[in-house]
Amino acid sequence: MLRTPLQARLCFTYRCNLRCPFCYERFARTSGSGKELPLSSWLSLLEELRSLGVFSVALIGGEPLCHPYMKPLLEDLTDGPMRFGLYTNGTLLDDTWVELLQATHRCSHVTISLDGFEDYHDGIRGSGMFRRTLAGIERLVSVGIPVKIAGVVSHDNYRTIPEFARFLETLPICEYKFSLRGDAAYGEDELCGELNLEEKVEVTVHGLRF
Repeated sequence: MLRTPLQARLCFTYRCNLRCPFCYERFARTSGSGKELPLSSWLSLLEELRSLGVFSVALIGGEPLCHPYMKPLLEDLTDGPMRFGLYTNGTLLDDTWVELLQATHRCSHVTISLDGFEDYHDGIRGSGMFRRTLAGIERLVSVGIPVKIAGVVSHDNYRTIPEFARFLETLPICEYKFSLRGDAAYGEDELCGELNLEEKVEVTVHGLRF
């Protein structure tokens, strides 16, 4: 029987450089106090997780690379016993960030959000974001960091997902998966709306990875 969890998920921040219409984190940004833990608290938490024997941590947000403490947090993880995975939209992965991730020697993978082809992806995440994300993927792969892709299926892109999956299989990534958008209860705008039952069935029959 396991006495400690194998992995911990650490949400460092609600900050993000993008404003995607389906992101649940934006509700936290608008409803919460906006306060974030100081660096000392995060470092103490990482030390506690190490002492418990936690195998790995997932660094999530918001956009983790927007957090002002991300560099010292990565330095704290460098060459330590815990591995980590980073979950990011990929648009901030310049040479400096990729070098920092590589220098830790503990980055097991980076999971990057990619929701469809260029027109669709840029329509929800901003002009030029698709190409910036692909550039980030190339930088990571060039230094040997495994890349995974996570996408969101909505009413607006579900018919293109099979073709998009085939495109992803041409990229130098190790995994991709999709999640069904399911937050219509928030009563948002119609962009990227939740699938109805018939659409969910249509997507499911293609055998995509959810």
